[in-house]
Amino acid sequence: MIKFLSRYTRKNHRSHDSRSPGLEAPGKGEGDRLNVSDVLPRDIQMATLQLRHQVFCEELGWLPTVGTELEIDEFDVECDSVVAWQGEDVLGMLRLVRGPGPYMIDRYFSHHLESAPDIGRGSDVAEISRLCVRKDVRQNLFPSSNGPMPISLHLYRGTYAWARRNGVRFYYCITTPAVARLLTRQGIPLRAISRSQASEDRCDQVLSILDWREFEGQRRFSDLVEWFKSA
Repeated sequence: MIKFLSRYTRKNHRSHDSRSPGLEAPGKGEGDRLNVSDVLPRDIQMATLQLRHQVFCEELGWLPTVGTELEIDEFDVECDSVVAWQGEDVLGMLRLVRGPGPYMIDRYFSHHLESAPDIGRGSDVAEISRLCVRKDVRQNLFPSSNGPMPISLHLYRGTYAWARRNGVRFYYCITTPAVARLLTRQGIPLRAISRSQASEDRCDQVLSILDWREFEGQRRFSDLVEWFKSA
């Protein structure tokens, strides 16, 4: 059972309990259920930062490890996060930064902007960053009303719900061409808008855009679209 909650802003490391009508928080004794939410209990907030450290610092080596084992940067000051967890275990997460930014793209991936059209900075735009899934569940499928789904699609469903509540149509993100193709095959039309480029310590990457109107118009994935809309 998947539960979607309303807005979470991690400014000052506080969770917000304002909830949209018809949405509920996970109750006690539901540790075996997959929760996908952007309103997070404090222990889950901290666990997301630990997961980011595990993936980006320890596993990928993109960032130096730190003694706190919490991966935090300046973009966490004003952001929302969509997180998937069971019990006290965070399985995956992504971060959302609203326009006009600044975005992580601007600071760390500006070379992609040289080969891409001007990216949006309006209120209907957000950047996805720090998308990660725990290594041991990346190949797992989790129940949904649309059949078993990987964590990534559960996260994108939560992101779609967040976008509808906040009037966001477009997402930008840095990803690999392989991941962009995989998501597109799964029904998330992620379109590369920059040349594929590799940095010294990372694989090929592209700047991509996701248009939720394009997603909603996909006849081939109409069941997926309806599942997303039911969030």
